Amino acid sequence: INPEKNVLSEIIISPATAKDEVLSAVGASIPASSPGDRDDLAKINGIGSFIEKQLNGLGIFTFQQISLLDQDLIEKITAAIEFFPGRIEKDDWVGQAARLYQQKLEQPIELL
Repeated sequence: INPEKNVLSEIIISPATAKDEVLSAVGASIPASSPGDRDDLAKINGIGSFIEKQLNGLGIFTFQQISLLDQDLIEKITAAIEFFPGRIEKDDWVGQAARLYQQKLEQPIELL
């Protein structure tokens, strides 16, 4: 909020800066992962193979990581992959990933 005008100020972040910030959040705000831990992120509605590769490039490979995204990281990922603003929330990636992560823990064979 801008105290002088008492309005919300929109912060624009470049894709390169956003990518750096997401990469630094992996291992800090969300658990680190590697390609060997990879889940099939395309099981999340709204993620196809192209977006999955972009997420992998940001160090995001698992349902658990996506299930732990907060609004700040969602905005940075949106900027980093140059995705449609609001689409991650609209498609409920976090909720879908949480359900898939829980299913993976309880019944991993069903996700194959």
